[in-house]
This record gives sequence, structure tokens and C-alpha cells, in this order.
Amino acid sequence: MKEIKDIYPALFIHGYVLILFFIGAMDVGVFQTGSAKPAFFLIGLYGTLLLRADVMPQWAVFLYGFLYDCLYGTPMGTYMFISLAVALIVDNGRRYLQGQSWPVIWSGFILTYGAVLFIEIVIFWLLHDVPMDASGMAGRLLMSAISFPVFFIPFLWIDRWLKHHD
Repeated sequence: MKEIKDIYPALFIHGYVLILFFIGAMDVGVFQTGSAKPAFFLIGLYGTLLLRADVMPQWAVFLYGFLYDCLYGTPMGTYMFISLAVALIVDNGRRYLQGQSWPVIWSGFILTYGAVLFIEIVIFWLLHDVPMDASGMAGRLLMSAISFPVFFIPFLWIDRWLKHHD
């Protein structure tokens, strides 16, 4: 029975990340904001890597990046690289961020997503030889920063529930 108990954290965490992954793919309701869509997948990835890094190995991060590239139509390898970069950033700051207050965790996400947007700008510029729209990038950063608390708090609830049942 111990093996089943070890699977629960991965099921809950990956289930929530997949929900966020597919919510980001939909253009419905309040999320029809054009290029200023929140980064739901990166909110899920950041939360998982911060709270439950043991259930998100590097190969899973790579796989999520591959699926993102396939689903969203980005050039193959773009989000594989970006996902691994986010994993590296969060992995290096996890010890510091885990004991911090909510505003520090939130600002850590904003800085991490800012780095992701910078990587996207560089990749887009290299592939298309045209700079990206700065207002669209600023809108994405703002929408993601506003959406972060709404979608990160369920991670905290899931994490507390899983710790209570360990």
C-alpha cells in the first residue's frame, strides 16, 4: 500500500499542472486578451518546482515543454529550453524562496517570468529578425502577475493537504 501513497502527490500536482496547461490553450471568457494572456503553464511549473520539486523531474519538465511547443505552435525546442531554464532558476532559488513571505514568492515569479519573456524576445528576434511588440510583452507580464495568486493558492492548498496525509 505504500506505493499507492507515493503516487498521490504526483497525481494531484501533475493533474493541476495539466489543468493550467490546457486552460492556457483556451480562448474563452475573461482570458480573451489577445497577446496578453497569462502564463498559466509557467504559474503551474513555478508552483510545482517551488513546493513539490520531487514530483517534477527534469524529464517531465522537458516533456511539458515539448507538449507546449506542439500545442501552441511555437518553434520546436523553444519552450523545452524555456521550461528547463525556469526549472534551473527555481531550483537555484528554492531554498531562499521556501521560507519567505507571500510578496517575496510572488516577486520571485514575476522576476522568473520576466526572464522567460526576455528569452522569448531573444529567440523571436533570432528566428524572425524582427523585435517583438513591447506592449504585448508588458501586458503578458502584468496579466501573469495578476493571475499568479489566483492559480498559485490552490498549489498551497494541495501541498498542505498532501503534507497532512503523508
